[in-house]
Amino acid sequence: MFREEKSTALAAYFLGRAGRPLSRFDLLKLMYATERFSLRDRATLIVGDRFVNMDRGPVMSKTYDLMKFGSELWDSHIKAGPVYCSLTAQVIEALDEEELECAHAAWQTYHHALKKTLEEKTAYFHNEFPEWESPRPYSQTVLEIKKILHDGLGDSAETAEEKQELIRNVASIAKASSSYAADR
Repeated sequence: MFREEKSTALAAYFLGRAGRPLSRFDLLKLMYATERFSLRDRATLIVGDRFVNMDRGPVMSKTYDLMKFGSELWDSHIKAGPVYCSLTAQVIEALDEEELECAHAAWQTYHHALKKTLEEKTAYFHNEFPEWESPRPYSQTVLEIKKILHDGLGDSAETAEEKQELIRNVASIAKASSSYAADR
């Protein structure tokens, strides 16, 4: 289940860490890397977004849409330009300590690549994310969580399948709980 407040908080975290504007590409790659760390270390997703393969690598689909089209929450914290952030404590508080640890790990691992040219970054991240498959030109394909776990993070096929099923079950429970709360 997609959590816009987590996506917004994660973007704000990276923009705050960078201390400067970041391109959409840079922000998407750091956020995707954070979800990979979360899958590896916690067997869960932070944002709960859908992953897709696009021309320049894996992307979090709904987060990408937020960057392109905005929303009330997103626009109140993230300003589009190239991309910059109006950082507030409120949005960062949407991330718990373990989620911030995953974001910190992504920053520590990949922030050095942000200085490269777009072509260099594209090649670098394609190498770093072996689960990525190039879609047909001007299209996108769904990137399954089990593929990230197996091809990208080295889990066995069986373990990757089990974790994907667990993540789907948790998302279903969260969605049902949210619907129940809304009905009350």
